[in-house]
Amino acid sequence: MEQLAAPLAALAALTEQLCAEQARGYRIETVGELLDISPRAVDQLIRDAKLGFVWAGRNRVVPHAELQRFLAAGVLDTKSAA
Repeated sequence: MEQLAAPLAALAALTEQLCAEQARGYRIETVGELLDISPRAVDQLIRDAKLGFVWAGRNRVVPHAELQRFLAAGVLDTKSAA
């Protein structure tokens, strides 16, 4: 149980930060930085339909609400996302 305490605390802090920012959407690189994973891993999450996005011109943008939904779904398993 103690092993989950730190990741859950980090997840709660990230969720709080996202709510405070009230951003409308995040570029793939920003999502990677927020989740501490590579942009390539974010691409894989999108391809696996685990993370939604919208097109903004030629750029894919992850809406704020979608990132919140993803975070609320559970802790990220980086081995499956890599």
